[in-house]
Amino acid sequence: MERETEVYRPEWEARNRPKKNPHRLTFLDAIRQFADSAPDPKAADTILNLEGAFTLEWKGRKVAWKGKEFLITLREHAGTLYMAGFNRQDIDKCRLVFSKLRDKGDCFEMISPADFPRQIATQNFSLSLLTGKRQIRVGDDLIDSWQVLRTLDIQNPSFGSIYNLTAAMWYQIETGTEYWRISDSDLTQQFLQDYVAKYKPIALPTIIKEPPAQATTNTVSNVMINK
Repeated sequence: MERETEVYRPEWEARNRPKKNPHRLTFLDAIRQFADSAPDPKAADTILNLEGAFTLEWKGRKVAWKGKEFLITLREHAGTLYMAGFNRQDIDKCRLVFSKLRDKGDCFEMISPADFPRQIATQNFSLSLLTGKRQIRVGDDLIDSWQVLRTLDIQNPSFGSIYNLTAAMWYQIETGTEYWRISDSDLTQQFLQDYVAKYKPIALPTIIKEPPAQATTNTVSNVMINK
């Protein structure tokens, strides 16, 4: 399930009107630039401390979560819900955070990346979190990034990028390397091929832009995103 506008608007504007040469400006530089030039100090605080939250019914219980992460994965494996989120409280050290539903079934607890099921380490939320849009340009081609993520198209040149949080999840789960230390050069075609061959990650059957009353098997059937 996916909303089309997942990126905080001032952040997106900051990336599109940088003070420096845009060809030499990194994503983190753009965020920092906005925070430094924001006329209202609270606006800078907001962009660095966005919170996520959701509620859902799971096996007859109401489960609620609230945290400092953007939800990027919520999927079931072996009868348990697992979650992954993107945390950028420290803009220089953005992190992937992994969790699972506690045995009591009332809340989530953090787990080691190595304990996250490899088969379900795929984004089904916030697909455009770091790009700001669904259609991205790679060379002369305009690529549907959602379709690339949905089908786990590792042959697509856009897949092996740190802006693709699915590929970054795979690398952290396998190597223990924190997101902020991962570079595009780590996400080689060989690494991606080996991961898929070894773990056979489960692609999504479809993508829904808004969570309807009756969702499909993308994730769980009744997640409500709290805005």
